[in-house]
Amino acid sequence: MNYENLYKAIPLFLLVFKVNAQIQVVDSHSKEGIAFVEIYSSKGDLVALTDINGIINKEKISQIQGLDESEVSFDHFAYDELIISKEAFKSSKEIELAPRTYHLREVIVKAKKPNYKFIELHGFYRSYQIDNDALTYYTDGVITYCLPLKSKNKIQNKKIAYRLLVNKKSERNERARPVTVSILMAGPPRPDKRLTTNYLKKNGCVFKPDKNGFKNYIVKEGDTVGVVSSQPGENLSRLEISFISEKNPEERKLFGYYSSIDSHYATACFKTKNVDGLNLKSLLYHKEIVKLRFKHKKDKNYQQIEAIHEFFVTKTEFVSRFDKKGYSKWFGFGKRSNYSNAFWKNFSNLPYYQPLPKGVLRELAAAKQM
Repeated sequence: MNYENLYKAIPLFLLVFKVNAQIQVVDSHSKEGIAFVEIYSSKGDLVALTDINGIINKEKISQIQGLDESEVSFDHFAYDELIISKEAFKSSKEIELAPRTYHLREVIVKAKKPNYKFIELHGFYRSYQIDNDALTYYTDGVITYCLPLKSKNKIQNKKIAYRLLVNKKSERNERARPVTVSILMAGPPRPDKRLTTNYLKKNGCVFKPDKNGFKNYIVKEGDTVGVVSSQPGENLSRLEISFISEKNPEERKLFGYYSSIDSHYATACFKTKNVDGLNLKSLLYHKEIVKLRFKHKKDKNYQQIEAIHEFFVTKTEFVSRFDKKGYSKWFGFGKRSNYSNAFWKNFSNLPYYQPLPKGVLRELAAAKQM
């Protein structure tokens, strides 16, 4: 036997195995990998996220291929949604997404007095929760946030109008499970200082530009955890970061309860190309996704939770005094809807707005208003 030829063939075999063991999601124009693309099942649950290079790893590929569904969707706020059959996914080595073209409306920025101390962000939010692969809670509304500019990260909110919807069938199924406690995470998001350049740098992140000048990778303790990118000809930046990855979940135990935050991903869009200018003054859009497992020691199984929160800015206002009337430090789901018109129809033309994943929309059809 010619062992020399055998040894030459081994690296080639490993290379082929590696290529077949992953799929990359890329920009259809630049052919570069797209970080943190959300992959949803037809039921609306988040199955996977691509990594910083747009790669879907072998484990997630197997999970998607094992779904008892006919199609999956690929969603990213900067790209058109793509829905493909599971069969097409199985035979793919590379999946292309078409970048969206944005005609940005001017976000109004107002300063009432020169020496302002607070910032108010006005806009539209939406948030929903998936429990054990089924949409259970959804809310959206018109909201204002206020927080001090030069002190602690103490944000408060004032909801102007809002809807609360519950998938009663899913909720009944959850209550029928032999669990001691459930968690409700849907509610107004927190577009605070965590997604700003200064905060990230103070918490050990380093921004490293790539060779073409359109990306800055976010590195913490030697690991690349995020990226700031921009498109040629646009005065915009998008920041995407993984605060907690599936490789290093945060597990906690307290009073007989067990929880594990398996992943926490966040993104934000800013009206600037200056990496040092990524702050609330230039914020256009904010999104967070948290995947969590939770149970009591008496429970047999974990409750699998996914919470998705979004906020779209319509006006940024600087004020010297904070009128606390109507504001709250509470960011919970609420008890009943409070609105007088179909406010949600006014926000479809906002920057970075796109319809909810089709699987989520289908599940919402079964939801009832509170």
